[in-house]
Amino acid sequence: MKSQKIVLFTDEILPLVKNRLIKMRLLLQQKQSEVSNAPQGRLRIIKNHGTEQYYHITEKGNRNGKYIPKENIQLVKSLLQHEYNKKLIAELANQIESMETFCSSCNLQKLQNLYAHIPQKRKKLIQPVHLTMEEYAKAWQTVTYNSLPFDEAVPEHYVSNGQRVRSKSEILIAETLIRENIPFRYEYPVKLKLYTATANVEGLGNIIHVHPDFYCLNTRTGKEYIWEHFGMMDDADYASKAIAKLNNYALNGWHYGQNLIATFETHQMTLNSKVVRSFIDVYLK
Repeated sequence: MKSQKIVLFTDEILPLVKNRLIKMRLLLQQKQSEVSNAPQGRLRIIKNHGTEQYYHITEKGNRNGKYIPKENIQLVKSLLQHEYNKKLIAELANQIESMETFCSSCNLQKLQNLYAHIPQKRKKLIQPVHLTMEEYAKAWQTVTYNSLPFDEAVPEHYVSNGQRVRSKSEILIAETLIRENIPFRYEYPVKLKLYTATANVEGLGNIIHVHPDFYCLNTRTGKEYIWEHFGMMDDADYASKAIAKLNNYALNGWHYGQNLIATFETHQMTLNSKVVRSFIDVYLK
């Protein structure tokens, strides 16, 4: 049995870690500033007849502290926040150190160099690990599959790469994807479990194959996205089926704004290239 090829992207993890590292450093600086400006001392809390009472301890050896009246609850909050911030600073510092060590030691380029430094004659006899996104995207784009057939009465719409689509709006989406070098598969079959009633499909709980308008690949992250376009949202029956379809996607783990893109239009509010590019910029580049 042929084993599945494992794909390692050179930029799959490091950018995410480095981005989180930047945020954690900023958070550390913010909390350090808050601690330096916070009231000194610590909080002592006791219960008196079922009611909590607060005391502010500022001197060593003084275990009791000064009573904090209820109207000065802000001091209580500040002292508790101060205690939390000090613990947070210690943990942030530990995690930042670990992440910095990871970033400095993790170098997938070394894996590529193992193959690059092999003599050319030997390379022909070796199957290297699939590392570059360019290679993966090319292989991803050439996957063969069975898409939906076109009825004879349906108008013929083609895009510049020869792909036939079903509407002028789909031409707009496809041409923009091509122009932006975003790999996609048109009406690629995706296996789902049927949770909500959709058009021409019966049998809740059954496994079905749906054919989203576009199945796209983000060549920076390797993440795949479904893109559905709903072009007749002013038709009540069409809109109802569109909602059922989106709900079923969600129940199968395809969530709008995460790994599912959806565009909409009516006869009066049509899709335009600015909207299409905005989705591409946010999710696919």
